[in-house]
Amino acid sequence: MLPRDEDIRSRGTKWNGSQCSAVVRSHLVGIMSGVYFTFSVFVMRSLDVIERPIGMVAMQSINRVIVQSLFLPIFSPARWSVSGWLWWASS
Repeated sequence: MLPRDEDIRSRGTKWNGSQCSAVVRSHLVGIMSGVYFTFSVFVMRSLDVIERPIGMVAMQSINRVIVQSLFLPIFSPARWSVSGWLWWASS
């Protein structure tokens, strides 16, 4: 027998730390995959269209700017979190 709607609503949803961590990890990984996708589709193709010396200078500028942006604070926890989860899941 299926539970009634009011029974489901009255129980509420309680998240434990593991579930919250999984949600945060999945969002961080989603953001990172979007960044990589955008970079590979748009930035690299745009750099390929222009002359090589100009593309090299543009790429060096991108590298300087990305280190000073929110990229690393988002990338590092996502990487450590997924690596830790993979290590924990394999043991």
